[in-house]
Amino acid sequence: LPKLLRFIPGTAQDMRAYFLTLQYWLAGSEQNIANMIRLLVDRYADGPRRGLRGIVKADAPVDYADIGVYHPRLKGRIGDTAERLPIPVDARGTVGLLLLRSYLLAGNSGHYDGVIAAFEARGLRVIPAFASGLDQRPAIERF
Repeated sequence: LPKLLRFIPGTAQDMRAYFLTLQYWLAGSEQNIANMIRLLVDRYADGPRRGLRGIVKADAPVDYADIGVYHPRLKGRIGDTAERLPIPVDARGTVGLLLLRSYLLAGNSGHYDGVIAAFEARGLRVIPAFASGLDQRPAIERF
């Protein structure tokens, strides 16, 4: 929708800014949050901060998978298949771990990393999976 709204002048541009802000927020990585601020400053800075408009342009929101797997040692930390996850050499079992995507995108995953390391230290293969939102059934069914 934001791609279409960019061609309509007037208040449609405020609606476009709203939808872009929502996209940045829902995929709240550091990069997306920084670009959300850039977009809002560029569009709405006023008063003594009006001079900030036009200095830095925002990139388009980065799109992330709605369902996937995570591991601190996985290249890029997020993947789409469990086959890419590291497996302990002498794994004695497997445990699934459901994660919240918002924590992963925000880089706030230290608590998950500790749990994964603790399970692996006990000889378990860990499948840390996530789905966007609070309904984790898609991740459970897929992984």
